Order: sequence, then structure tokens, then C-alpha cells
Amino acid sequence: MDRGKHPQQHRLRGALHLAVPSETAAVEGLHRLLGKPHRADQSGGKVAHAGGVPGYLEQIIPARSAEENIERLCFNPGGMLFHECDRIFHDIFSRKAATYRDIVSTLLRGPRTLQQISDALDRERGGSLGDALRDLELAGFIRKDRFFDPISGKARQRAHHFRLADNYLRFHLKYVAPVQDQVAKGLYQRTPLESLEAWDTIMGFQFETLILDSLEEILTRLRLR
Repeated sequence: MDRGKHPQQHRLRGALHLAVPSETAAVEGLHRLLGKPHRADQSGGKVAHAGGVPGYLEQIIPARSAEENIERLCFNPGGMLFHECDRIFHDIFSRKAATYRDIVSTLLRGPRTLQQISDALDRERGGSLGDALRDLELAGFIRKDRFFDPISGKARQRAHHFRLADNYLRFHLKYVAPVQDQVAKGLYQRTPLESLEAWDTIMGFQFETLILDSLEEILTRLRLR
């Protein structure tokens, strides 16, 4: 990773005008984009693949269903988001792109501790793995969350796990990447979203990320701050 450049500016370079970090727009303005009234599950379906990035959200056509938008953007060789994951990793991490992508993929099914990531990749905990996790955290792809003691309410200094914090990457790596070659060759058979493997679980993670990235705004609007 080029440490001489700001990771958030680096993150979406070459992706048209999309150089805005996803956390700045996770929930703010979503309903203005999709229109009201709008069921939460419909909104979630439409934004699940876009990650809350403003430029991605702008590509959503509100009048179309979640499936139509996702098929057009993600499961279409000419779709804006079809090759975006590859461009992002190559642009930021260059020759280490495949390695960093493998690390992110360990978090698709939920948060993992450093030891769990190390075991999944069959790599030592320290050294290059630690550096890679820091790079991914700086780039905004993952977050390091500390465990809290329920009695004291304080964070446990040495107890933490890593979670995938980019909804677009989770959707792409889970559902698009495994069939990307088939899509490119015109061999992919369209599948209803609800029939995709672990769809409800992945949607839960997507929603959780949207909430956590906008937690301060949500707490303020609920007058809990």
C-alpha cells in the first residue's frame, strides 16, 4: 500500500467520481434517494450491493426492483460494479491485491479474531499479516472492534475482532466473484436474491454495517446523545 497517499482518497481512484468514503453516507439521504414511503427490506435490498457509497447509490434506479438493479450493476459484464472490486484492490494494493483480498474473504461470514484469521489463512499472526490488517483498516475495508465488559462497560484492551466494513466488497466477494467467469461468458443463470446462499445472514451483516457506520447520526436523531 502506498503510505504516501491518503487511503480514503486512494480507495476509489479510477472509479469515476466515487472518492467519498462509504461511512459518510451509509444511511443519511438513503430514503431521499429511494423515495418514501419505502419498506425497510426493499431499501436494504437495493443498497446491499452498493455499500452506501454516494456514487454507487446514484446508479440505483429507484423505480426498479432490488433484483433488477443488482442484476444490471453487478451481474452484467458491462455493469459499473462488475469489475469494481478488482480495480479497487489492484489500485490500492498492487502486487499484494490477491493476498489482501484473501484476508478480506475470511470475514465474509462474520467477524474474526486475529487468531481465527491466521488459522484460516495458515499464516503466522504477526509480521506481514498484522501489517496487512492495518492497511485494510486504514483503507476503510475492515474495522477492529474491541470487546466490552458488560459489567464495567469498558473496552477490554487486548480483546478485539475484525469485521468487514465495506458492504460492496462483501456482496461482490460472496455472490459475484464465484460466478464472474460464467457471467462474462454468458453462462450464468439468474437466481432470485432470496435463493442465494445465506442471503438473510448476509443482509443482516449489511444492515449492521450501515447502522454502525451511521451510529452517531442515529443516536442523535433518536435523542440518545
